[in-house]
Amino acid sequence: MTTESVTRAAPAELESLHTVADLVPMRGDIWYVSSKSTNAELGAHRSVGCEIWPNKYAVIVSNDRLNETSGFVQIVYISTAKRRSPNRLHAPVVLPPSTGRNTLNAVAFCEQVHAVDMSRLRNYYGEVTDDELDGIDEAILWSLDLAD
Repeated sequence: MTTESVTRAAPAELESLHTVADLVPMRGDIWYVSSKSTNAELGAHRSVGCEIWPNKYAVIVSNDRLNETSGFVQIVYISTAKRRSPNRLHAPVVLPPSTGRNTLNAVAFCEQVHAVDMSRLRNYYGEVTDDELDGIDEAILWSLDLAD
């Protein structure tokens, strides 16, 4: 898969620049991930048990070099359910208003890092703040027992 780097768009410009065809996903981006791939051979996936699976917003956590060259990204899904609250594994994030979701009470599920094919990325909605990304990184490290 060949990709071209594109300068990040300002929020007002997102209307014309928010599909994976137009924008290389970058670490810290918020994307909507679909269970259906644009590649018909990949099909759709369903979750089993406690798995979290597509048709959700997600934060890209893989490094930009991997994102530019691999054809897949590593992500953590975001939940806006009121019953979820930040803890060692669930980092707080604020979703952009353009998602049309509860923007203030979202959490990233950092105990379940997923690799997803880029064909599942549907829409780009902005990016998390540096502080939010630091919180996500800390939660991932803690869940993998890599924290100091």
